[in-house]
Amino acid sequence: MNKLKQDLSIAVIIATLGFVGWNAGPYGFAVLVLLPALWLQLSSRKYVFLAMLGYYVAATKEVPFAAYQFFEGDLLRTIAYWLAQQVILATGWVFLWQRRTLKFTDIAARCAGTFGVLAFVPPYALLGTGHPITAAGYYFPGTGFVGLLLYFLCSVTIAYLFVCRDRAGRSLGVTTITVCAAFHILLSCTFQSRSMPKGWVAVDLILDGMTNDYVGAYNRHLELQELARDRIRDGYKVVLFPESIAGKWSVIEERLWQPVQRYAHDNGAVILLGVQYVGSSYSTNGTVWYDNAMVVIGEPRLTSSRIITARVPMPVANFNPFADRSARINISPWNDGTVQISGITACVLVCFEGLTVLPVIQSFSTITDRPDIIIAPAGMWWIRAPSRLPQIMANTINLWSRLFSVPLIRPTTYSTDFLKNKQRQAPLTEIK
Repeated sequence: MNKLKQDLSIAVIIATLGFVGWNAGPYGFAVLVLLPALWLQLSSRKYVFLAMLGYYVAATKEVPFAAYQFFEGDLLRTIAYWLAQQVILATGWVFLWQRRTLKFTDIAARCAGTFGVLAFVPPYALLGTGHPITAAGYYFPGTGFVGLLLYFLCSVTIAYLFVCRDRAGRSLGVTTITVCAAFHILLSCTFQSRSMPKGWVAVDLILDGMTNDYVGAYNRHLELQELARDRIRDGYKVVLFPESIAGKWSVIEERLWQPVQRYAHDNGAVILLGVQYVGSSYSTNGTVWYDNAMVVIGEPRLTSSRIITARVPMPVANFNPFADRSARINISPWNDGTVQISGITACVLVCFEGLTVLPVIQSFSTITDRPDIIIAPAGMWWIRAPSRLPQIMANTINLWSRLFSVPLIRPTTYSTDFLKNKQRQAPLTEIK
């Protein structure tokens, strides 16, 4: 009975970490460093699964609000999608767990293996919200991969202190945590965010529904073209639009944008436009596959690529092999998500990718041309109040920007309902 009470108590604390860490703003991420220590205190794999399921359910409590709107009020599909994702993620903590892990090296190996599975192994890497390593950007800003290692060291050391009975070992562990804490305070006091490159602008928009009929899509393209021309006339050289704002992109849409292509070319400007790229689409078993992508319009000599495809599309919303249309998963060594724009190397994280670990690590692991900026286009037009999912996504991608000390630019579409009680520094343009 005492063991059951202990497991249940730990499970409640772990769920609390999930709730606070992912829903209490940027400072809430600080508590995630305790997760491995509590994980190793559980007494069986059954309780590990239940505790981590509670963690993910609490961490993603805002998802059902957004999913309910996406599924147009279908409560059963909403709950099924939400719980299925959390059940899968919770199993990732079960495999390498072991009771009474007492050696530091053993703890480190099990934590490293579990973190690695959740970050890089499908299906966990494709669903990878809630990964505790994200908090490295809070503790060690500007340190990049060194910060990831230091955060991992802190997590493992805290877990070791929970079980260590050796005085010398405890003394070394406390010293390690003290040094890391001092380094965290120093970095937090001295870190300064990098400024945005001159001449870059993100076009945030209000969109209350994506019209797919020909007339509505045509009118939306004309509105987007006029917005692009306006920004170029204002002197901007790199104009960034939100995810999938232009809808389907084929040879027809490409020809429709030819006048803007020439205008941007003549003014030495580049436009990045969010599309559903069907130029290389194909059909299998009734499903038409496309790429969730950003196409480059304008001066070709200013960019290293004409299309940047998302590597990890959002499950169900974008990637759904059982639907009529589905985005492709584009993870490969040749698609690192980086692009050269006007001499600046950009890491492009399309919407959901900012919540996962794999795309970020891949982009910043490039041997040459380390990214100088993160471009994170997002489409939040289908999310209504009171969901806080857009703020959670923004906080998460801000931590990656903070960790690698690069500026972040995030063109986003919002719904009118979501913005009712939000304060904006500048008015947004509404399009149909």
